[in-house]
Amino acid sequence: MTDLLSRPASPAVTKPARSGPPLAGYGLVVAAWTAVIGITPFVTVAVIAWFAADSGTFADAVRVGALSWLVGNGGESTWTASRSPWSPLAVSA
Repeated sequence: MTDLLSRPASPAVTKPARSGPPLAGYGLVVAAWTAVIGITPFVTVAVIAWFAADSGTFADAVRVGALSWLVGNGGESTWTASRSPWSPLAVSA
């Protein structure tokens, strides 16, 4: 004959409480670091061109570098009344 046996109770599994900074803080730090690492080459090239051209201001060179980074990542630039949706330059170049 078959007997119905009861299963022994398993010990309760508890997760240890997470300690340390919140994940949102890590996310913000990583996002900022990624943006800085991505924009640095563009600004560097623009500043080198500014030195070579000997015209304009340092702020203009940084602005051109930042605009190049934004356009390279699929952004749009607006000059006067026309919009230039240059989707990623790395793909089309």
